[in-house]
Amino acid sequence: MNSPFGKKLLRLFLLFALVPAVIITAAGYYLASEETVTPRADAPARLEELRTYYNDYLGTRIDSSLSEFLTASGRSPEMLDFVLNVGDSTIAWCRPAVDTATFPVARILRTADSKAQGFVEWGEQYIQFRLREGPASGPVIGGIIHEADYARLLAAVQAERASITSQRTLAANYLYFLAIVFVAIAAITAALAWYFSSRFARNLASPLTELSAASQRIADGDFDTRVGAGGVGEVNTLIENFNRMAGQLRLTTSRLTQTERVAAWRSVARRFAHELRNPLQPILVALYRVDKLLKGTGEYDRVQGPLAAASEELRHLENLAERFSQLAKLPPPSLEPTDLGELLNSVAGLYGEQLSDFDFRLEIPASPCPVEIDATYFREAIHNLLKNAAEASSRGGTIVLSLAASDTRVAVEVQDFGCGMSPEEVSSARMPYFTTKEKGSGLGLAMVEKIAGELGGTMIIESRKGEGTTVRIDLPRRDNHG
Repeated sequence: MNSPFGKKLLRLFLLFALVPAVIITAAGYYLASEETVTPRADAPARLEELRTYYNDYLGTRIDSSLSEFLTASGRSPEMLDFVLNVGDSTIAWCRPAVDTATFPVARILRTADSKAQGFVEWGEQYIQFRLREGPASGPVIGGIIHEADYARLLAAVQAERASITSQRTLAANYLYFLAIVFVAIAAITAALAWYFSSRFARNLASPLTELSAASQRIADGDFDTRVGAGGVGEVNTLIENFNRMAGQLRLTTSRLTQTERVAAWRSVARRFAHELRNPLQPILVALYRVDKLLKGTGEYDRVQGPLAAASEELRHLENLAERFSQLAKLPPPSLEPTDLGELLNSVAGLYGEQLSDFDFRLEIPASPCPVEIDATYFREAIHNLLKNAAEASSRGGTIVLSLAASDTRVAVEVQDFGCGMSPEEVSSARMPYFTTKEKGSGLGLAMVEKIAGELGGTMIIESRKGEGTTVRIDLPRRDNHG
């Protein structure tokens, strides 16, 4: 994401997305630490009670009673409930309350094989035993039988210890789970933050960045710059207004350039016409006198041809001076309501015979196209364009005169498919006295551009070498309907 605005949005979204995740994780950790892991308050006392009971009383007393039984044969031990002979697996002694038929002798002996003391479950009771070597009879096992109350106490303590261990394990797993959840939430929120910040930046920052770049290109002179529609709401409105402003700036700049160019060439044309006419009249008078003096003499036949040629060239120069004078003294147009389609049909009718050797086509709407123009000026412009198209086309070539109109603009085009012009020739074609023809005056397109400018429009030239030329006069639609 290259946009600084997009990066700021990303940081803002991450802040709003990750802070709740951190708070939830911290709350979960606190609850797990305070409620899940903390054991019951009396659990240590109960464990200590069982430990004291087992170590100090049971273990010591069972061992002591078993010693007395072995040293004083036939004496009933006070603490013991039973004595087993390990060698022959028989009950050496037991209290009357012990049910010898179901007494788990084999289970006690199996347990004693692996440890010298321990517990064996017997129904709801627990048998606690201790193994001791006798002096003569071999190893014996003595023990006591705990009733159901002790079994329940022991089971409760064991369950309590198991619960504490389980809770601690669960707490560790829960914290691990919280860490995974936090990482997952962070990744998801980061991805969502990046997506939405990119989208907002694209909808907001990108159009503004493109507008900034486009304004710089316009400042550099590229008045054809436009910004594509990509924003929303006010941004899209801003883009539309920018494009409209760029179009108006291009039109205004084109008109200003055209006005400056025409003004400069009017000054040049005025001086040129003045300087050209000064020597023409004396020369024409001198040729007339020479023709008159030699007429009827023997030398007249020899000089008649050169005199006629000189006179013809002088008339051409005089006509050229007149054209330059017209360019310099073209008066302001007189705008009148005119049906442009009817005017073009009239001009095409006058040119019908001159363009009979060409495929001359008219593309003019049947419906009226009322505008306010100077009909005389516009006829002169179309006359020049059709003449240029005919001179640039070979016989049989296609020449098209077309009209297109909208609510605000009208466009008249003259298109030919002749020799065309190079880009360098197109850039110079507007200048007076520039021509690519051997006998052209170079004033036709200069006159057309001046007329278009006087009518508030522009002249646009599109041409490619070997493919033809299209000249379009683009005018504002100022008709009598408002």
